[in-house]
Amino acid sequence: MLKACQPKRSNNFGTYKWHLAWTIDVTKREARHRSGLVYEFSSGYQCDVQPPLGGRCPCSAWHGQLQGGLSSLPEGYREQAATRLWLEASTLFSDLAIWSCQDCTISTIGDNYYMIQHKLWKRVHPNYVGMLCLGCLEVRLGRPLIKADFIKAPVNYMNPVVAAILNS
Repeated sequence: MLKACQPKRSNNFGTYKWHLAWTIDVTKREARHRSGLVYEFSSGYQCDVQPPLGGRCPCSAWHGQLQGGLSSLPEGYREQAATRLWLEASTLFSDLAIWSCQDCTISTIGDNYYMIQHKLWKRVHPNYVGMLCLGCLEVRLGRPLIKADFIKAPVNYMNPVVAAILNS
């Protein structure tokens, strides 16, 4: 579990330290505010819900939806506060989950960062935005990855797993 206690870029959050009120758990796909507000996140473009009840994260790879806690906010301030809190939750979750696999939530940095053929990516990941680890990519593809799946990009040769496939 990641506690959003340090801003990613110090100028982003100003001097109010609002990010300290949130606990972001990428593995559980959840953002919890100290007020009791809870948002759950899933991958994709599901746009049926709008703020403050949820919506898309700034990175467009995740969709969040309010799961509870709205009644804990003051009555006359509820809509305005919930909208602001949605923006906070989606920004923090987006910053922390941007490199996470959309199926299993492991980090795609390092041995899980690669580039495949555009048509293949569009077929296995129709939302197009977001990341998949190599294992989840193979599951969605329904077969092991082969040399022809990858494009000629330096990142593929820096990744030891992909480099082994390319050199086989």
